[in-house]
Amino acid sequence: MQSAYFISACAIARLHLPSSFSQGTTTTFEELTAHARNVSRTPSLPVSSITRLVRHGITNHIFAEHSPGVINHTATSHAIATFPGLRSGLEEFGASLWPAGQRLVDALLTWPDSGEVNQTGYNLASGSDGSFWADYAKDTKKMQRFADAMVFLSKKPGLEVEGFVDAVDWRGAKLVVDVGGSQGEVGRKIAEKLVDDAKVVVQDREEVVSGSVGQASDRVEFQAHDFFTEQKVKGADIYVLRQILHDWSDQYCKKILEGLIPALKTGARILVNDSVLPEIGQVSKYQERVLRHSDLMMWRMFNAKERDEADWRKLFAGTDGRFKVVQVIRPPGQALGIVEVEWRGDLNGE
Repeated sequence: MQSAYFISACAIARLHLPSSFSQGTTTTFEELTAHARNVSRTPSLPVSSITRLVRHGITNHIFAEHSPGVINHTATSHAIATFPGLRSGLEEFGASLWPAGQRLVDALLTWPDSGEVNQTGYNLASGSDGSFWADYAKDTKKMQRFADAMVFLSKKPGLEVEGFVDAVDWRGAKLVVDVGGSQGEVGRKIAEKLVDDAKVVVQDREEVVSGSVGQASDRVEFQAHDFFTEQKVKGADIYVLRQILHDWSDQYCKKILEGLIPALKTGARILVNDSVLPEIGQVSKYQERVLRHSDLMMWRMFNAKERDEADWRKLFAGTDGRFKVVQVIRPPGQALGIVEVEWRGDLNGE
C-alpha cells in the first residue's frame, strides 16, 4: 500500500503540479496537464493520464476535488509547493530510492554479504557500475536535489541539532572538528557551547565547503577534507561524526576511523551522532518501523546499515583496540543516539 501511494506522489512532485496554482485558488485537470506538458517538455501528455495520477493522489490527501473537475489545494499539496526540500525528496524517492528497493534482493543474491558501494540495489536499478555518491557527484542537478531533500528531512522532530549539542559535555574542549559537517549548522551550535577562545573546524568536500566561506567566523572555520584520507587537524579535543557512518558499510567506516588515528592525542573523544537501533521491545512498533525502514534504505543505496549498540562497539573494537566506547546515550525525544568514544593511544598512534 505504501509503494502505491508513492506512485502518484512522486509523479505529482516531479511534474511540479502543486506549484502550478496558488493556495486559495482552484485549477482544472486541463490546466494541470498544460503545466505538466511544459515542465516535462512532453506536449503529447494526455489529460486522462494526469487526471488518473491526480485522482490517485487525492485518495492520499494530495489535492482535493470538491466538485467534478475542480481541484483545490490540501495541506499536503500546499506543503509540496511550499517546501522545495519535500518536493526534491519525493522526486529523489521516485528516481532512485524506490527503484533501488525493488532490486535489493537481487543485489543480495548477486553479491552475498557485500559491503562494496557499487554492488547494491541502486546499481542494479540504475545500470551504473559506480557508487551512488560517485554518480551524483557528476550530476549537479541530482546532487542538489538530494541535498535539498536531506536538509528537509533533517528538520524532522527528533533530529534537531540542539538535541545532540545539548546532550554533550563540551567543557574543556578548545578545538572541535566536525567531520563531514556540511555547511556548518552543527558546528555553529557547538561553537556556542565552547569557551570564547575555542574553535570549531567544519570539514567536508571542496564543493560543499566552497559555498560556506561566507559563514566562517573567528570561532568557526571551514576546511575541505576527504574523510577517507588522513585527518588534517591534529590534536583536537573532539571529533564529531554526525550521520556519517550510517552511510557506509563496516569496511568503509573502518577506513574513516583509521584516517583519524594519526591525528588523535590521548584522551581525545570521538562523538558519533547516529541511529542506535533498539533492542526488540524497547520502543513502539511505529518507532522501530521507521528505524528499520532507514536500515533498508541504507542497504539498498550504499550497502550500509543502521547499527545497534553491539554493532557500534564491535565496529570500534574491530578498527583499533585503543578506541574505547565510553558510553552510548539515547537523549529523550531524539531519533539519534550518541556513541562517545575515547582514544587511548598517543598522538602518533603508538
